[in-house]
Amino acid sequence: MIVIEDLATRWPEYFLVLLEDGVPVARAAAVPVGFPTAERPELPDHGWDAALIWAAEDLLSTRETNTLIALEVMVAPGRRGGGLATKALEALKKRASETGMRNLVVPVRPAGKETNPDCPLRTTSLAVAQMDCRVGSRRFSPPRRWTSACTWNRTSGWNTW
Repeated sequence: MIVIEDLATRWPEYFLVLLEDGVPVARAAAVPVGFPTAERPELPDHGWDAALIWAAEDLLSTRETNTLIALEVMVAPGRRGGGLATKALEALKKRASETGMRNLVVPVRPAGKETNPDCPLRTTSLAVAQMDCRVGSRRFSPPRRWTSACTWNRTSGWNTW
């Protein structure tokens, strides 16, 4: 079983906590993976579950990691709507750049999905077929199980798909 604390122990530089007056108000967590590669031309269909497998594979091999895949960006319930998620993403983007990562991929789930779990993801966001992504110069569609995602590249900035 993978426990978030184990991931934070292995990659503490990618597990960030935003504080206001010493109180945690938001957090962001990501894992490094090698992507895109010849073996991984597309993002995985199984969202961040597959990203964890990629991170473990890369840790056990000599594959270079060049991309962070976010596992979560969470804002404290009483602090939502004040721009803290943006600050958490910016902090994660900054850390990616500081550690030599070329890309940051952030899977996105529509706000409020938990209040209507029977509603298919495709009806709560853009149709997957209409989205596209660019990581560096490569374009591709998001995986089936990902609603949408944002990517950041050190040279081209943010893209949404």
